[in-house]
Amino acid sequence: MRFPLVASVAAAVTLLAACASVDTRPASSDPSRPGAWKIEPVQTVTHSGNASKSYYTLGRYHDGMRAWDRSIDAYQKSIAADATNVEAHNALGAALSQRNRQSEAADSFRKALALDAKLAHVQSNLGYVLLLSGQHQAAVAALKVAVKLEPANTTARANLREALVQWDVARGLEPAAPSFASTTSPEPVAAPDANDVVT
Repeated sequence: MRFPLVASVAAAVTLLAACASVDTRPASSDPSRPGAWKIEPVQTVTHSGNASKSYYTLGRYHDGMRAWDRSIDAYQKSIAADATNVEAHNALGAALSQRNRQSEAADSFRKALALDAKLAHVQSNLGYVLLLSGQHQAAVAALKVAVKLEPANTTARANLREALVQWDVARGLEPAAPSFASTTSPEPVAAPDANDVVT
């Protein structure tokens, strides 16, 4: 019974002695100390090289989870990595709007439009947050641009109809559907709600 215990102890001592031996080859990290121990990584980490896209994707994930503050943080990091990422500006505006930060959302949409003014969905988003902010005339103007850029954009058209109705009410007028909308889309479209901001 003592033999297996003695053999186990001898094997352990041999293994520990092997681990404690000094490497006599020169260490690459400090050539002035031959035989120095060194630790080297066994794996290298490379980054994708496109942090903006990665943060944008992370923001979209958080959007799906309705974690708006995390979305906002991810989109801000995406923009910090690449200020020309139009869709990150648009998505940031949408997330800010979800947190009822309409003024900041409008600024974000304007920045996206400064980079590419021909994006109907961004124009529609800008118009919608202006509508939510009670800026009816500005909302109508932005939404008219969105519909002109993309006449088939049903969200922009619905938002424009709602903006025109709210603007008429704000001015004390009887709300009426715009003639161009009723001739190109005879079916009524429900008024937008907070989920109508497109990303």
